[in-house]
Amino acid sequence: MFKRMQVWFPIVLLLGLLFIALGDLLPPPLSTASRTTRNNMDQFIAGLFPSWRPKTQPYDRTERALENEQGGQKP
Repeated sequence: MFKRMQVWFPIVLLLGLLFIALGDLLPPPLSTASRTTRNNMDQFIAGLFPSWRPKTQPYDRTERALENEQGGQKP
C-alpha cells in the first residue's frame, strides 16, 4: 500500500500544482475553478501572517534631528 502512495503522491501533487498555475489556459469551467482555488490559497497564506507594525517609530529620531538642524537648535 505504501509503495502505491510513493508512486501516486508526487504525480497527484504535480498535477495539482499545474492545475493551479496553468489553469487559466483551460476551458471556462476549469479556469474559473483554478482561479478560485488560487485566490483561496493566496488568502489562506496571507492570513497566516498578520499585518506587522513595528512597536517603535523607526524614523522618529531622524525626523527630530532634521527638525533640530533646520531650526538651528543643537540636539
